[in-house]
Amino acid sequence: MPMARRLSQQIVNTSLFTTVEIPVDQLDTCYTLCAAQHREGLLVGTFEPAIFRRNWETFLDEGEGTIIGLHQAGSLCGILGGVTVCDSQTGSLIGKTVFYYIRKDVLTRSAALVLFTRFQQWAFARGAMCVMLCVPFDGFQSRVDPLLQEHGYQVRTITYTKLL
Repeated sequence: MPMARRLSQQIVNTSLFTTVEIPVDQLDTCYTLCAAQHREGLLVGTFEPAIFRRNWETFLDEGEGTIIGLHQAGSLCGILGGVTVCDSQTGSLIGKTVFYYIRKDVLTRSAALVLFTRFQQWAFARGAMCVMLCVPFDGFQSRVDPLLQEHGYQVRTITYTKLL
């Protein structure tokens, strides 16, 4: 299956997956997958649909964010939310993932790469010079690391979380 290796290349949707940017009026389609993140302990706190909607309406309306839906056989099976931000020290525009989740029954390296590639294309089209992906430490992270490195990603930081 061909994959985009450079920011400027178009994504090649596979016979298994397609991606689409989710518009404001369809944000509620994300709720089931966001709630699954909560059940799996991937969120800090409890998923709140009203807060999710308020924040993402702002990001989407201002053009600073996107939510990319991953579909398989017409069903939403994954989402990635990301934003562009100005680096506070260099002024460079950076694309950063805020969250991503792929249903366990379709969680594969290729599904993740389709989402990540589509996000990097979105960020590049808005002038970002790099993208930063947040990948949770779990069993899947060890499987996806080599794939990301093959596609030019480098581990730069590790984020530690402490609940207060």
